[in-house]
Amino acid sequence: KFLLYGFAIQQVSSLLLGVTKRASQFTSLKDSFDDLTESANFSADSFEKLSIATDRTISKMDLYKQANNAMLLGIFESSDQMAEMFDIAQRLGKALGQDAVMSIESLVTGLGRQSKLMLDNLGIVFSVEKAYKEYAKELGKNVDSLTDAERKQAFTNKAIKEAKELVSDLSKEVFTLSDMIDMWGAATQNFLNESAPQFLEWLFKVAPAMDVNDKKFQQLIDSKNELKESTDDLRNAE
Repeated sequence: KFLLYGFAIQQVSSLLLGVTKRASQFTSLKDSFDDLTESANFSADSFEKLSIATDRTISKMDLYKQANNAMLLGIFESSDQMAEMFDIAQRLGKALGQDAVMSIESLVTGLGRQSKLMLDNLGIVFSVEKAYKEYAKELGKNVDSLTDAERKQAFTNKAIKEAKELVSDLSKEVFTLSDMIDMWGAATQNFLNESAPQFLEWLFKVAPAMDVNDKKFQQLIDSKNELKESTDDLRNAE
């Protein structure tokens, strides 16, 4: 009984720690997303657009992470463009057997860090020098006179153009069994994340009762130890 009770307390403590961490992280990501969309002047329904673009196959927590990263890197000009590129990344990734989260992360990191290796994960390959030349011509400047910001914009423009051309060659998007499984998994994660605060509220209410049981458990242990010491004393006296 002592072992079972101790095991139960340990499991509850681990569950409490996990739920608390999940609730804190989810709330923090959501608040950051709201702040970033407001500062970027993105539409109020930005998250809903992203959710629809990814067919609701990505949990809200993962979607918040990728969207926040994209906005911090200043990649997209609007929530519509971000939603469009998330959809393209998902479709290109599916064609290559990658999950949606990894595909979107490759796109965001590739554009934000100007990493050809990350974009290569989605089959997006192009000449950076050619991208600079095309953008310089568009601006009526020499390549050597491009600023760092203009070079970054040239890289982003070219990558987005290539991504759109690649996805245009794909057949019409079809909702598959794998998508359905991902949607179910995302819905489950969303439920756990969003119900965490309510669970914590309930747990705080029953915490006093748990404290009483813990004290009783400790009293039982103390009593058992005292009994053992008395028995040992008697044996020694004999």
